[in-house]
Amino acid sequence: MNKKLLASGVLGLVMAQPVFALSTGDLLAITPGSISGSVVSGSWFGFDSNGSQNIGPSEVMVMSPGPDGGVLMGITQIASGSHYGPPDGSESPRIDAPTEFYGTTGMHGNSTPVSIVSDLGTTKMLDFSGWHYIWNGIEPATPSMGMWLGSNYASPATSGLATLVCSTTACVNGDTFTLDYAARVPLGEPTCCGGLYYQLHIEGIVTSTVPVPAAAWLFGSGLMGLIGVTQRRRSR
Repeated sequence: MNKKLLASGVLGLVMAQPVFALSTGDLLAITPGSISGSVVSGSWFGFDSNGSQNIGPSEVMVMSPGPDGGVLMGITQIASGSHYGPPDGSESPRIDAPTEFYGTTGMHGNSTPVSIVSDLGTTKMLDFSGWHYIWNGIEPATPSMGMWLGSNYASPATSGLATLVCSTTACVNGDTFTLDYAARVPLGEPTCCGGLYYQLHIEGIVTSTVPVPAAAWLFGSGLMGLIGVTQRRRSR
């Protein structure tokens, strides 16, 4: 068989294969949120503090990326340093930048790795069972504290799942995404807002640890080089 044809065919096969991101270390990078009048855009979270079963602009806090840049797949992200008063630089955030909420600084954490539970094409369900908000200077000390399992007004069943919608089925480096999660804060929750409805909306860009096109080209180039060396040895 013609080795050049073989190399071209194998390289074409490599480039044609869908390479899925969202492996350990891949980042769901947060696009900062903003509020203009009653219009909320970008990334935000909120609590139904008035019990209306709807989170309005006055109950929303916009999000900005923390030191990690957003949600890391397969990695726990423990934050600390919540305190009374506005952010003062003493905090140790990971996912998002510290936010002042009712006079107290808080931030999000994730005490269990995020992973894909089900893949429905562009829509993927993520395990968000370790997601929580640190507030009022109280850190979640045990696995039962601070983890807000998904249970909203429309669906009382506890799920702990977040919905991720990507711009392509592969959800690879450079794709845009939206992530939505709703939860009922447990009654008696010491860190924040026991019994209230909580909603999270993140918009952003998938950032893979190894960009797919570069990885595929590197593999393909190495394969062609190996075949070339083999041909030269045989021709001697």
